[in-house]
Amino acid sequence: MGSTRPKGRRSGRAVQGCYAAALNDCGGDLEAEHFVSKALLQQLGRSFTVNGPPGAKGGKKSGPNAFTAHVLCKRHNGALSPVDTTAGRFYRLMLTAVSAGRIGDHEFDGDDLERWAIKLLLGAAVSNNISDDAGRALVVSQPPLPYPQFLFGESDVSPGCGFMFASTPLEGMEEATSLSWRPLISQQGASAEWSA
Repeated sequence: MGSTRPKGRRSGRAVQGCYAAALNDCGGDLEAEHFVSKALLQQLGRSFTVNGPPGAKGGKKSGPNAFTAHVLCKRHNGALSPVDTTAGRFYRLMLTAVSAGRIGDHEFDGDDLERWAIKLLLGAAVSNNISDDAGRALVVSQPPLPYPQFLFGESDVSPGCGFMFASTPLEGMEEATSLSWRPLISQQGASAEWSA
């Protein structure tokens, strides 16, 4: 497992605007963090269409340099490089497998994949890139502490939470070669969805 703990001694600093500030281990200024890993976005091509929440009109053309937000300090952003690399490698293999390509045997650390999913969720949420069914942004200024603690290797995910394997297709999940998440956050009964 690649460590996502920032290197060196705990800094004792909290940078305002860093969603991991509550860990008191910040360093440097806020950086433009790719909450959707650039390694993954580059595999979608030079240009791709991003669709918003259900009911949104049309899609928006975008590219690999999109999906950045100033939501992490330099120290925390740098600590997430291993999970970004893992996500890019995993997505590349899944695309090959979906295209009936041979991928052979590969090992992935489940914690790293779960950390990548948490990174994606927190980055999108804190940068106000998650909306409800009516298209209203769900505003999250600071995530609950257990999420950054798990993301930066200070705790384990709670039993019964995290990625699970479904041996049969789940209802409502279409076959597609896309990156998406379905209801992960609910606020007054409104679900959130984002896809690319």
